[in-house]
Amino acid sequence: MRREDDLAYLYRTLRNTYFNARRTASRRPRVAAQLDDVPTASLRGDVQPEQAAETNLVLDAIAALPEPMREALVAVDVLGLSYAEAGKALGVHENTIPSRLARARLRVAEALQG
Repeated sequence: MRREDDLAYLYRTLRNTYFNARRTASRRPRVAAQLDDVPTASLRGDVQPEQAAETNLVLDAIAALPEPMREALVAVDVLGLSYAEAGKALGVHENTIPSRLARARLRVAEALQG
């Protein structure tokens, strides 16, 4: 008899937790960007030459990084992967990604300043 009471309690708790999470989510504002709202970047250098030159400097700085740092930077900052996803994709522990990412960002920033 005691086991049935525990199971009923767990089911009721799970149900209440689910509905509380749904209620909380329904109160959060929902912001969805439309495709027309997002400005597109022009690939033509003659339209925005300053931005094209800056983009080339950043890409050159990223290309000059050692491969492990470059892969971590691209995985997290360009592709938007989480540290766990990036670690799994790159075949390293997820705790390795933040240090590689920090060093890569520092080197890119130093290259852009110098």
